[in-house]
Amino acid sequence: MVLANEATKILTEKYPGIKKHESWEGYYLFIYPDADPNQIYAVMTVFSRYVEDLLNAKLVDENEIKKIFLLVEFFIENGEDVVKGAACADFLENLINATSWGTLKPEQFIHYLGPKSKKFCKKWDEFTGVPTPGLWKEGEFKGQRDPVGGWL
Repeated sequence: MVLANEATKILTEKYPGIKKHESWEGYYLFIYPDADPNQIYAVMTVFSRYVEDLLNAKLVDENEIKKIFLLVEFFIENGEDVVKGAACADFLENLINATSWGTLKPEQFIHYLGPKSKKFCKKWDEFTGVPTPGLWKEGEFKGQRDPVGGWL
């Protein structure tokens, strides 16, 4: 099982660019000035913004993006509850929301989602009542809100 401090260490060591990202100082260090490594939710939020920037870059390294989404899937499958929650609510949800805000196109990342990631994103769509283009097959989304848990 991957613990929060281990997930934070993996993210910051594999992707040192997140500590240089503008949201690290503006969000993570603002929310957690002592930089507590157990604050995986804040780290995952910064990571989602970092990945959004990568996806919007003109030269995207496809293999690196695949590895990122495999790591997120790994966290969802093998993380303690707080790690699973952060991967879903602070990474995937942020990317889905970015499509609604128009700062990211769904086709930039939907095809990288693993099975558990895709399941969460569909649950999020059901909760919000808004389908993410490319996530659903024709006629599959019923537009129902799912106000109860059961995200995974």
